[in-house]
Amino acid sequence: MSFEQGSDDTEALKAQLIALVLDGLTSAHSRRAYRTGLERFFVWIWMEGKGSGFTKATVQQYRAELIAAGLSASTVNLRLSPIRKLARELADNQMLDPTVASAMERVAGVEKRGPGSGTG
Repeated sequence: MSFEQGSDDTEALKAQLIALVLDGLTSAHSRRAYRTGLERFFVWIWMEGKGSGFTKATVQQYRAELIAAGLSASTVNLRLSPIRKLARELADNQMLDPTVASAMERVAGVEKRGPGSGTG
């Protein structure tokens, strides 16, 4: 799956992908957070030229860049959650190979450390 910035088809695809994820959520807060996370991911794909595919390597690179940008563990994990759900929904709807989706779901989150995290 690839994206070409700015085309009407891409905007329609983006809207369909976001709807696919949001349709399975009931909480307004979760819907807002997931929409924002997916929109930021799609912008990152376009800005960084990652349009070659929706793969585990792409998601891992996105994770690495979020960490390098100094985002907190909670923020990185919040940004990864909607991407994992997108992979799962695409596989469930026969739009992505289930093996690829499973690999994408295994992209590690960031371990939380410090006060309030239970890790001291």
